[in-house]
Parts: sequence; structure tokens; C-alpha cells
Amino acid sequence: MGLTLRKFPSRWATTAFFSVSLLALGLLGGWSLQQVFGSDRTANTADQATVTVQQGSVGSAVLLPMHVAWESQEVGVNQAVGVVTEISKKDGDTASANDVLYLVDEVPVIAAQGVIPMFRDIVPGTRGRDVGQLQQLLQEAGFLTREAQSGSADGATVTAVKQWQKAHKQPQTGTVSRESIIFLPQLPVTLRAGADELKLGSSLVGGEHPLAAISSQPTFTISGTSAQLARLPEQAEVTFQFGGHDFKGILSPARENQEAGNSQATVLSSGDAKNVCEDNCSAFPSTEVTKLQAKVLVLPSQDGLTVPTAALMSTPTGKTVLETVGGEVLEVSVLQEANGISLITGAREGQEVKVPSRIAP
Repeated sequence: MGLTLRKFPSRWATTAFFSVSLLALGLLGGWSLQQVFGSDRTANTADQATVTVQQGSVGSAVLLPMHVAWESQEVGVNQAVGVVTEISKKDGDTASANDVLYLVDEVPVIAAQGVIPMFRDIVPGTRGRDVGQLQQLLQEAGFLTREAQSGSADGATVTAVKQWQKAHKQPQTGTVSRESIIFLPQLPVTLRAGADELKLGSSLVGGEHPLAAISSQPTFTISGTSAQLARLPEQAEVTFQFGGHDFKGILSPARENQEAGNSQATVLSSGDAKNVCEDNCSAFPSTEVTKLQAKVLVLPSQDGLTVPTAALMSTPTGKTVLETVGGEVLEVSVLQEANGISLITGAREGQEVKVPSRIAP
């Protein structure tokens, strides 16, 4: 029977990818190659290497660069006029209701939750949604009961405002100046400098956007060439480690990034996970981009009998075979191949087979 060495084309060019071999090939973790010499070997007889059919795992993955960044969005509009005399909440700090954000002419500007901007002074008798937002702040600060939130600056509200002003060491007028509060859509939030970054000693005239809120979770983005990302399976599993935690997700379809000159794909949450980092998002610094390596699963690992792909040969009829050291030809099926190792059926564990030293003409 004429036998030729069977070649399995590598799916991944090593110049483009760094392959991670997922092999478990026994206690020594490798193939034991030995040279077999016949007793009547002549000078014209090629040396013959052999290998043993072993239990193992075959799979592959690639390591690709990934960056982790927190997106931000401008929130709130400053209404205070004067000089910034203190910055109480800096980049990366968390702001909650009733927190002092900064001081203008030594007057505190305080965070409160609400979608209506602070567009006027709230004086006794004022009605409106902005009054309701103020009452929510007073209730959260412990100066007003929930039942007293009427949307009107009535007597109970004015009394609560005076107590609130006293707590912040401000004149107890019962009137809330439009300059003293910034309503933010959601609290608490992690802050980042807005387009009009606050600086100590800078002058404000009102209308500035000094604050931005960081998203509730960071964005995980994998980068590579168009060819690299095009070869990855759809929704490939992605795993990585950072800060002593293990993370995993699935890969979204790749997109071209003309500005960066590469292709990018976002890592999304998998299964029932609420997001990629779940309860450990705080491990990633919110004030800088984190760069690391992520492992993308290309070929899921399978267990079974394995041999080096170099040991496989093809018959003239297209069958895949192994040849034992005793000369027996075994017809086998290849289930999976990666990194030069093939997962097969049709042989027995422990059988010693030949590795062809050259391709027959």
C-alpha cells in the first residue's frame, strides 16, 4: 500500500497569532520520541522516529491585547458665579446626595438627584418639579419626612431648608439659591472632570459643565488586525485575569477603527452575568485605561486519544492511517487538530506508531 504523509494546514499563521496550546499529555507533559534502528540497518535506511498514542486534550486559543476603559457623560450644569475656592470631589470620587462638590466664594455647591436643572431660587411658596427634587434631597438628608413632599415650598419645607442650611454652616434664610445645588440625573455616581474642568482659583460665570459621571461598568475592547479578528469564531469565549480576579465574556462582531488603524471587538457578558466584571468592576481604575492580554478561545478543548499530526499518513484512496512499529496499518479518523496535535479515533492507547521521516515520492 502506498502511504504519504498527511499534511493538515495550520489554521493560524504564527506570525499573526500567538497560539496557546491546550494540551494535557500525561505526567511529563510531552511526547517521548525515540529513534528506532533495525538490527540490519544499512547506510541508506532513514532513521525512524516513533510516538505512543496517548490520552490528551486538543484545543487552541490566542492571546490578544485588550484595553479596559470607563466611559463618561457630562452631568449637571453649574449656576454659581464667582471664584472656585475649594474642590471637594475630585476625579474618581463618588458623589452622593447632599455631598459638597466644590465651593464658589466659600459657598458650597451641593449634589442632589433630579432631571430638572436648578433654574431658579426656591423661596417659600414656590411650586414645581424642582421643588419636589429639593424635597427629596431634604428627605434623604433627614430633615423632611416622605409624607411632607408635596411639590410646594410650604412651612415644613422651609423649616427643613433652614436645618439643612445650618448643617452646611450657611445662613438660615429658608430660601435655596439656584447657585447652591446641582441636580444630577442619578446618584450616587463616580465623577470625572467634565468639558469645563474645575480648577482652584478659576472664575465661573454660570452655565459651565464641570462634572461628568462615569458609567456603571467599564468597556472591554479587544484589538487586532482585520485578518486576526475575522478568523475568530462568532461569540468566541474570552477569559482574562486582573487584580486577583478571573473574568470571562463573549466576543462581539469586529468593527473597523479607522482612527486607530485596526479592528476592534467588544467583550460582552455571557450567560446570566449582569456584566463582564459583575461585582468586581471596581478592580479596574476609573481614572485610566487598563491594558492587558485576553485569551480568546478558537477551538474548544476536547479529550481523547492524541498523536502528533506528523504521524498521520494518507492512502491513495484518501484514507487517514497510522502505521505501527510492527507494520500494522490503522485506519483512523481525525476529530480535531491544533498546534501540531490531532485528536483521533481508530487506535488504542499505548500503541507505538511511526512518524514518517520523509514524504514518499
